[in-house]
Amino acid sequence: PAGVTVTAKAPGLLMIAKKVIISGLLTASGLGANGGVGSGVAVDGEDGAGHVGGGGGAGGGYSTTEAGSNGGRGRAKGGTGVVGAAGNPGDNDGDAFYNLVESLGKPVGGGGASSSNGFPGGKGGGYIYIVCNEIILNSTAAIRAEGLNGDNWGGGGGGGGAIVIDARNITNNGAIFSVAGGRGGTGHGNGKAGGNGGNGYLRIIRRGL
Repeated sequence: PAGVTVTAKAPGLLMIAKKVIISGLLTASGLGANGGVGSGVAVDGEDGAGHVGGGGGAGGGYSTTEAGSNGGRGRAKGGTGVVGAAGNPGDNDGDAFYNLVESLGKPVGGGGASSSNGFPGGKGGGYIYIVCNEIILNSTAAIRAEGLNGDNWGGGGGGGGAIVIDARNITNNGAIFSVAGGRGGTGHGNGKAGGNGGNGYLRIIRRGL
């Protein structure tokens, strides 16, 4: 119902049903690959499964001598760290192939990288796959599989996850869908900003099962 939030269990949700009605929030945000975190050192974000999902953002560099670490990849590449500069964003996954089976049970959005001095990156987004005969998405419905933001001290944003809806009959009364990557941290002092996570994969298929 409206106002109710249902959070999938990591790394995501596969729902197979005859009829699905969604009025509240269904989310798999932050259920993908882990962001990098170190104790004063740069640590790369973890890779997602590689079948769907955006790449994690790189961590911000420090001063003029240190590079932030590299973002993990989903299917899309993670961002690379730069010496003494802001981290590069992760790549978007706008044209992924529809590969349900190989993605199941695996994290999909790449993790954001830590900054050069170890402040953590955001986790990648998980997945939500809905396969049904009929789905009704009410105006208050939202489905999200977003990457999480990096730490404000220059952590990279997590890559977005994946949402796939495969149904014969779809009624959408204004639902919101989001597979956005997380924002990189702004950085402070000599520490530079982290890169944003790349957007994940969204596909809505209307066809016979």
